[in-house]
Amino acid sequence: MKCREDRRDSNTREINNKVWLKLDCLQEFSTDLDFRGTWIDSRLKFPSDSDDPIYIPHQNIDKFWIPDLYFPNEKSGKTHEITIPNKSIRIYPNGTVRYLTR
Repeated sequence: MKCREDRRDSNTREINNKVWLKLDCLQEFSTDLDFRGTWIDSRLKFPSDSDDPIYIPHQNIDKFWIPDLYFPNEKSGKTHEITIPNKSIRIYPNGTVRYLTR
């Protein structure tokens, strides 16, 4: 799995991704993934007396920069869709962003 960085500005972003897969067949497989990404965006730093994050409502998630996630040699892919989008974002005072999606 690779993650492309947005190059519209000169801010450096640290992007961490982890994927755990158990493969029964090395030729082709299908899977459901819960993606949890963490990066630092200095533009989102805010003053706070605690380390508690701000939780972003799912209606506003599309207003934030999210890394372009892709799988080389992927045959097909889709996002799990239910009544309410299966996504969440937490932003910490130091600008750390935690993004979860299925």
